[in-house]
Amino acid sequence: MVKNTTKRLKVEPELQHLLPPLSETEYAGLEADIIKNGCMSPIVTWDGAIVDGHNRHEICLKHGLPFPTVSMTFGSLDEAKLWAWQNQEHRRNLTPYQKTEIALQFKAMIAAETKEKESARKTTRQNSAESIPEKNTRNELAKIAGVSSDTVSRVEFLEKHADNETKQKLRKGDATINAEYKRLKKDVHRKEREAQKQAEVTIPPDDRLRLIVSSVVEAVRHVEAESVDFIVCDPPYPREYLGVYDDLAAFATHVLKPGASLLCMVGQSYLPEIIAKLQNGLNYRWMLAYLTPGGQATQLWERKVNTFWKPVLWFTKGEFRGDWIGDVANSKTNDNDKRHHHWGQSESGMYDLMERFLLPNMTVCDPFLGGGTTGICALALKCGFIGLDVDADCVEKSKIRMTQYLSERNDIL
Repeated sequence: MVKNTTKRLKVEPELQHLLPPLSETEYAGLEADIIKNGCMSPIVTWDGAIVDGHNRHEICLKHGLPFPTVSMTFGSLDEAKLWAWQNQEHRRNLTPYQKTEIALQFKAMIAAETKEKESARKTTRQNSAESIPEKNTRNELAKIAGVSSDTVSRVEFLEKHADNETKQKLRKGDATINAEYKRLKKDVHRKEREAQKQAEVTIPPDDRLRLIVSSVVEAVRHVEAESVDFIVCDPPYPREYLGVYDDLAAFATHVLKPGASLLCMVGQSYLPEIIAKLQNGLNYRWMLAYLTPGGQATQLWERKVNTFWKPVLWFTKGEFRGDWIGDVANSKTNDNDKRHHHWGQSESGMYDLMERFLLPNMTVCDPFLGGGTTGICALALKCGFIGLDVDADCVEKSKIRMTQYLSERNDIL
């Protein structure tokens, strides 16, 4: 029932500040209309507090004008706020950012409803031919705001990470949600990755370095299942060694964590066969180029090619969850390092390759240890390292090399 009054009504701050304030021009226009025609629309209340009509209430009190009121019933403050927004959204000229900011105020309520309906759906599905439709929180918030679900996700990110100046531009429409999201997302990722790179080593000393004499086919007995973040290796290239790639695929499938990666340096001669073998249990993701400039060219007489690069095949166990990477790694000019193994790679090149992927405290494994260059780079990047090689002499020399490396940096095993 509509009632007329001139008395001050109760103001609930969460309801009063649900929507952005009117501009000076908008407020002046509303005030002039009420002075001329009176308060035509009832002020809606709930439990004595204003739900809709704060500006009309303020103007009527200022000028001593009567105003109509009507009381409504809501189950909660959030329900009252949602009704107020739905009653006002068609009257207000708000930007998509402002609309989404308002919708996000209902996230807890929508999430609770989602959980309740999902529970009911699971309970009743067996007893009903008609299932209760699932309710996605982000999609429901998008409906409330009249935007896409992606916009809701982007605004939520901007609310958390953008400064006040940027938010004000977005509210006014002086900046776009997509442009600011992309700019800030890149900046946040860069800062987060830099912070992760600066993290202290938390790997227990006994787990920091493990070197084992073993063939790749026997390596599964020495490395725990789903315990490795990255396998980085450089198996032998001649045709007679193609069988090791079957063993490598089996080993990687066993030891890699879900979402973890294999980076395998290979020659170009048998690339199709190698890719086919590694796809057994792993997902091909990309091929990186490892450049070897200067006097590091390999002469492939049977192919009549001088090659200054090597492919690095990138496979994952399931879906990769890491960051963006560049796909060209560089060995320093004329840095062909064969001091530790006749098939060895330079530290500069392997470090450039591994640095774009690894973060401190990851576990790296190389089942073709050779001279231990991958281990040196893993330790330099604050990772734990597991190295295996069928040649006991390689394992012993690598142990001496890595122990000396850590000793020179006062890093205790």
